[in-house]
Amino acid sequence: MESAAAGAQATLSELGEFRNGVNFGKGLKGKGLGLINVKDIFRDSPKVDFSSLDLVDLAGLRGVERYFVEEGDLFFVRSSVKREGIGFVAHSDRRHHGALHCGFVIRFRPDKKRVDYRFLTYALRSPEARDKIRNLSGGAAITNVSQEALGTLPVHIPPLRIQQRIASILSAYDDLIENNQRRIKILETMARALYREWFVHFRFPGHENHPRVASPLGEIPEGWERKTVSDSFDITGGGTPSRKEPAYWAGGTVQWFSPSDLTGASTMFMDDSGDHITDRGLAGSSARLFPARSVMLTSRATIGVVAINTHEACTNQGFITCIPNERVPLNFLFQWIRENVPTFQRMASGATFKEISRGVFKTIEVILPPVDLVRRFEDIVSPLSEQILVLQRQVQNLRRTRDLLLPRLLSGQITFSDLEANPFDEARTSDEAPTAQAPARAARAISPAPKPAIAPEPTPAIDDTERADVLCTIRQVFNDGGARHRDSAIRDIAHALGYQRTGSHIREVVSGDLATAVRRGIVTNDGGVYRLGYRSYAECTRESLKSDFESAIGRAWIERDDAIRAFARWGGFGRVGPVIEETARSLINGLIREGRLETDGRDRIRRV
Repeated sequence: MESAAAGAQATLSELGEFRNGVNFGKGLKGKGLGLINVKDIFRDSPKVDFSSLDLVDLAGLRGVERYFVEEGDLFFVRSSVKREGIGFVAHSDRRHHGALHCGFVIRFRPDKKRVDYRFLTYALRSPEARDKIRNLSGGAAITNVSQEALGTLPVHIPPLRIQQRIASILSAYDDLIENNQRRIKILETMARALYREWFVHFRFPGHENHPRVASPLGEIPEGWERKTVSDSFDITGGGTPSRKEPAYWAGGTVQWFSPSDLTGASTMFMDDSGDHITDRGLAGSSARLFPARSVMLTSRATIGVVAINTHEACTNQGFITCIPNERVPLNFLFQWIRENVPTFQRMASGATFKEISRGVFKTIEVILPPVDLVRRFEDIVSPLSEQILVLQRQVQNLRRTRDLLLPRLLSGQITFSDLEANPFDEARTSDEAPTAQAPARAARAISPAPKPAIAPEPTPAIDDTERADVLCTIRQVFNDGGARHRDSAIRDIAHALGYQRTGSHIREVVSGDLATAVRRGIVTNDGGVYRLGYRSYAECTRESLKSDFESAIGRAWIERDDAIRAFARWGGFGRVGPVIEETARSLINGLIREGRLETDGRDRIRRV
């Protein structure tokens, strides 16, 4: 069985050569050669991103070619304000004679006959190696590490073929992560571009024949409303429970965000916070709980970082959190906040650090388009946002699995036979692209096999069909966004259920189910014309969702997971997706706090 346990120890100085970076004056920045700086190494990806480098004019520097980047170069952080960052490493996956490294960075050029540069990067990013590098550093205000110190670092070096196999497996994860991140960026760009096209440049559908009127904000389309934030949506602030009270923090389950959570993640959605407080901490401070799918905005020091929480949460005092509603729904609100960050920054004040207060924020004017246009925007952008969340979570899972594999592969705890012997080694060289199948093999080594699918049952008679199944079918039929008169709606629903002929009895039963769907808001009935009511629970008010949840679960004791499934089917959703699960768990916690639900202390709940 092959594993990384084979091999020998070597120091970095025995595996290659170091070079310090270029020093220069600030006036030289702005054009010229790409500059690899500390920020370009502090990335989740082990590869330097050459597209984001700052530029520096070093045309007059003698011997500048000595610093040009070659494929396989490693770059270490030489100086860091935080000790945790010292010696962090990334590599170049290409030759780039238009780029070099600065004086805060040390280059290491490994001997390719002895070591695979990708393997070495992963090995030096492992927790064990990071601890050793930190112990080699010194300095008070700024932590530094030298070439000489790094040269003494011992590294376990397996045979080159094994290095290449490990690097191919781990780099396949990073390739998939980068691909997902590119897709996220495209989706975010699409959503923002549509918002700007319709609501900033006013080139919305039908704008050619829509007159404009003068306003203090400039010309705006006729009929669009001007309101203040306070008249448009609710906002809330935050607070910090006393750190001197262990009962406010120990074992806490309430998500409590600080600005560093958002700046560190740089994602549209936040699934969790770095710190959690207890219910006592929440009650004993000015922190305020707000629902899932609210928009958090950092409001002091670093003003304008925006993210959406996926669970019920609270924040410290460095936030203004905006609560969406039917008139100002989630995606419109998120894009409005992002678009107006420069305004928030201009309106901020303060001596020690800039801050925009809630009082000032409430006075900002919002231009509200007609309801139908906002709803149309939400219909287009909501699926993009949901796909962003799915991709975000895939990235998190890929990172988690990669980080679990890294120390196990390096230590030999996982062998290649555990990963179902990878045949690409005999067919490819280490310079070719890693296979995307590697993560699947690796995941099988640490994850249980999936359960087999269950074959569908034949369509039952209309009276034997579960009414919840019919409601799910009604939602599926109207998901196309079309409007239907009653007869067409009944016919389409019956056909979707598998009935080619709609006799009087089928029509009567489906008509009753359609009326139930209207009462629950799944579809709307406007003078006999039926349309989809809402696409996601994120579009519904919290109070209406609480009532729906209570109605869905009845009054008997019920397991939480069963309650969530019942809540989904109550609204015509055939499966429990991430939005529904997060919404339902948030509702359960809120209803328990309000005394409208009780729990048996284990995993069952019931209405009070």
